[in-house]
Amino acid sequence: MLPRSITTKTFWAVQLTAWPTYCLISLLGVWPYIGLEPHLDSVKTAFLSKAAFAAAGFLSSSGMWFVYRAKNGRDFSWVRTGPAVIALSYVAGLSATVSSNLARHFANARHGELGWSSLFGGAINASAIFLAWSGCYFAVRHYQAFERERRDALRANALANRAQLEVLRSQVNPHFLFNALNSIHALVRENPDRSQVAVEELAEFLRYSLTRSNVFDVPLVEEVEVLKRYLALEKIRFEEKLSVRMAIDPQVEQVRVPGFLLHPLLENSIKYGMQTSSIPLQIRVTAERDEHLLRLSIANTGRWVNGGDLLRRADSMGMGLKIVRQRLDHAFPGQYRFECRERDGWVENVITIPSLNAQVA
Repeated sequence: MLPRSITTKTFWAVQLTAWPTYCLISLLGVWPYIGLEPHLDSVKTAFLSKAAFAAAGFLSSSGMWFVYRAKNGRDFSWVRTGPAVIALSYVAGLSATVSSNLARHFANARHGELGWSSLFGGAINASAIFLAWSGCYFAVRHYQAFERERRDALRANALANRAQLEVLRSQVNPHFLFNALNSIHALVRENPDRSQVAVEELAEFLRYSLTRSNVFDVPLVEEVEVLKRYLALEKIRFEEKLSVRMAIDPQVEQVRVPGFLLHPLLENSIKYGMQTSSIPLQIRVTAERDEHLLRLSIANTGRWVNGGDLLRRADSMGMGLKIVRQRLDHAFPGQYRFECRERDGWVENVITIPSLNAQVA
């Protein structure tokens, strides 16, 4: 059931508009026949007759509303409600017809006849109006109930997705932090001065992470900036052993992507690339538009560790690829491609997602 305050406000607004409008339309409909029929001998007679019908209709439909509202629970059944709707519509039609005939009689008393012989037939015709009113009421009520259920389902789904994304994000940051601290640990022994610079870079990264902690998607340009901070840490450690090239199409810089989506891929490229590639390890990060799609690629020289399809070996190779797939599943369900392949001495991870939210430069 919808909140009563909203239903009541909407109902009375429609009632106070619809019945006067019906009165006006009915009066215009009989206007050409005024003076041609005994029961329409003057404008006054026609107006009072139609106004009385509309007033009775307003009161009768209001009473029907109170009855229908009482049947707004979970036990609602058309088998039980249908006969009640028909009976109430006929009673309402009879009431409106009687009111119209009485108004016509008192407006034109010299004719004397109330027309009781046609009263019940007229009530049947009038009851069609109230049947239509009832049909509209139930149609709107069920539509509103359907919309409310749909909104509740979407809200529940959004809350569930938010909770799952919170879990995934909590996995991403410690995963990155663990690798960064390992790099700094190695630098402390090899080059203490450079380790201080690395700590400063890590602090900048963590500051960014904290300020964006409640944001699940960011413009691609921000994601790239975070990648650059991570690469700055790694460059301090590996120096000339690491070579990075970025090619980011300006047209896709404002496409929104899940925050920290690319970090696990970049970390894997460096971690496993250093084990399998000739030195210097080459990293290539690209982002480009492909019609209505955004194509992201992180590639490194080298080969798969232990061979095989790394996507199917995510459990044995760490949580990085698992995190990426889960984030894509939640952000773009059924709308993305995630490919990992080895070709011509390069290992490449390619993500293709919709780019309809891109702002063309």
